Amino acid sequence: MKGKQQKPSSHRIRSLAVSGGFLNGASLQFDDHLNCIIGGRGTGKTTVIEFIRFALGAGFMPDTRFEPKKVGDLKKLIEANLGTGNVVTLEIESQSGLKYTVKRKGGDEANQVKDESGSVKQLCFRGSQVFDVEIYSQNDIENMASDPLGLLQIIDKFKEEVLNEVGKKVSEVRRGLDANGSELLTIRSQLAALEDEISELDGIRERLKALTVEAGDDPEEVAKQGAKIQALDKEKQAVSRLIDEINRSDSDLKRWLQDFEQIAPTTLTRTAFTGPNRSLLEDLQKAFSASLPEFREGIKWISGQMAALRQEAEQASQKIESSSLILQEEYDALLAHHQDLRGKVQERDRLQKMFDDLSVKQDRHKDLKEREVEISAKRRELLKEQSELCDKRYGIRKGIAEFLNGQLGPMIRIQIVPMDNPEEYQGLLNEAMKRSGMQYARVVERIIQRIPPPELARLIQNGQADELSEQLEIDRERANKIIAQLLNSRDLFTIEAVELYDRPVIELKDGASYKSAESLSTGQKCTTILPILLLESVKPLIIDQPEDNLDNAFVYDTVVKSIRSSKQTRQLIFVTHNPNIPVLGDAEKVIVLHSDGQQGQVVAEGDVDTVKEQIETILEGGRDAFEERRRRYGR
Repeated sequence: MKGKQQKPSSHRIRSLAVSGGFLNGASLQFDDHLNCIIGGRGTGKTTVIEFIRFALGAGFMPDTRFEPKKVGDLKKLIEANLGTGNVVTLEIESQSGLKYTVKRKGGDEANQVKDESGSVKQLCFRGSQVFDVEIYSQNDIENMASDPLGLLQIIDKFKEEVLNEVGKKVSEVRRGLDANGSELLTIRSQLAALEDEISELDGIRERLKALTVEAGDDPEEVAKQGAKIQALDKEKQAVSRLIDEINRSDSDLKRWLQDFEQIAPTTLTRTAFTGPNRSLLEDLQKAFSASLPEFREGIKWISGQMAALRQEAEQASQKIESSSLILQEEYDALLAHHQDLRGKVQERDRLQKMFDDLSVKQDRHKDLKEREVEISAKRRELLKEQSELCDKRYGIRKGIAEFLNGQLGPMIRIQIVPMDNPEEYQGLLNEAMKRSGMQYARVVERIIQRIPPPELARLIQNGQADELSEQLEIDRERANKIIAQLLNSRDLFTIEAVELYDRPVIELKDGASYKSAESLSTGQKCTTILPILLLESVKPLIIDQPEDNLDNAFVYDTVVKSIRSSKQTRQLIFVTHNPNIPVLGDAEKVIVLHSDGQQGQVVAEGDVDTVKEQIETILEGGRDAFEERRRRYGR
């Protein structure tokens, strides 16, 4: 008989019931500790796991953008085994003892959640404190071991709440940097255009001095009429500037909408969807997309109001222009009586008009320059904040690695390499250099290996071709081409703020040395990852065939020991073909499935002693092997 075990203080799946489809009428009751689902091929074992995933909701599905084939395969499995309109019912209990019934029909996009009183609840379980679960399909563990982001996901689950908060702040800073870069780019473009124009101001000032008519040379009537024309010119300039500002604002608004439409695609990237709150992010992504039509309508309305204001300003400009033409005719007639002054006065008036116009532009340039300084300072603050947040996140992950090393060493060793996943950095550089007209692939490789993004931005913005040439070991001409390609471009601002993700290095002891997960065989990869997944957590752990690719020696020596420890504090549900897991793990519940080819059903359930005949028959070994394992390794 088993000794009495302590009830885990963790989330639990109580039962799964199926109405209709391949497992019609099946009802599976789960224990708080170790549950093993066994059966021959085609009996519905994998289907049970995927029904649990399906019932809990879309947040537990892989991301369509990054794993479309897997999503398609899972949907086909659900459709083939459940059909349309048939129901999966899941009963769950939270860590705090709250019980919920979750139902989902085949073909439905969402589930229905009710509490014990029967009230419908709007709950998203993925990444929530209410209830959560870890589900791994066949080959998931192997695939995660080969993917840096997958390994990062494994590490982060140990401090997911804290890391999620840091991640949110990083996303906020990234959005601020994107908006800051757009504004800075616009201002610098305007400054460059103004600088070309106001460069003539000093020359015009000198020419005006030379043409100034000595006091008293202008007849009073000529001076008065000239002053009126200058006043009208200033009015025209003011209205013209107003029209320009309306046009610029309208253009900026439309550009803002284009940038806004890209916020979700550029911030909700693959990395964001690998965390425990993926379903929340998916809902946020849908909400964002749903809001776009309203934003477009709002911008359309504002643009219409601007068009009306522009029309009114243009009408005012036409009236001023008409007055100006009449006044100019009178002025020209007046000057006709003063032939000795006419040429000098007309040239002086023309230069004065240019001078006044450029003086306004000079004031505008000064205002923009001050704004540029403010925005640049804000950008430095944001970049510093992003760096500090990334350092904080690295510190948390380093702490997790130290904890895991204490739990799993010396067989497994984990370290975190900060900001060592430069794929996005490389992709941005490749895209930015496409139009440079130079062979850039090797140069880009050198950049990502030698120059961090903020440092590259500094070198480009300061035009430091010599330093760039030295660091990349290229000639100065090529360094100048890189600067010319990236300077004052949107690409450079994006590159400057790109986030370099931490890279977990998970190693397995092989003899006297360690091998990283990337260099391990498939079996060794799973050997490395599975013990991490089995560590203590409040979430039920569901794995389809955890023993895949593992040799029996490792199952004996490590997996069973980890299972026996883990099941004391969390619920485990495994589909398995290996008798060592239920027998040596001393499973509290073994569920036996059978199929006649048309229908799958539960034919037996109970602890290892209760269903030992089915274990002997279905799993490897037979009675003799079963008894030998019991004798050798205990319950």
